[in-house]
Amino acid sequence: MGSYSYTYGEGLPESMPKVDFGICIVVKAFGRFTGEVIEGDLGIPEPAKIIGKLTGNKIAFNKFYDSLWAVDENGESAAYKDADVPPIYYVGEFSEDRQSISGKWNTQEFYRPINDSMCKFEKVGGIWDAFAK
Repeated sequence: MGSYSYTYGEGLPESMPKVDFGICIVVKAFGRFTGEVIEGDLGIPEPAKIIGKLTGNKIAFNKFYDSLWAVDENGESAAYKDADVPPIYYVGEFSEDRQSISGKWNTQEFYRPINDSMCKFEKVGGIWDAFAK
């Protein structure tokens, strides 16, 4: 189990809620892993795939959604299924007892056509943590 929160991003409300998530990973050869993230009620309502690597006490992975999720100025969210969705980048570090991880996440600025208009998606980022069950 874990959570993430936003710490920066142009156009974000002053206070963004913390989003809880469940995470399951399968470690493969040479510290590489794959997995899935399922977010709680305040998060994106679609599972995300993750691909990453463990190196010593560090973790790095990319999170991929099948849909592009956007929130308009009224706080309404919508999914765009046919959009090319860039990954969300995560880095973190394990605690000494390896029972928890904390780190940072971010997206890059990108443009996508939405409803016949080219839309700019600002770079956003924040912090995250996860705990062993």
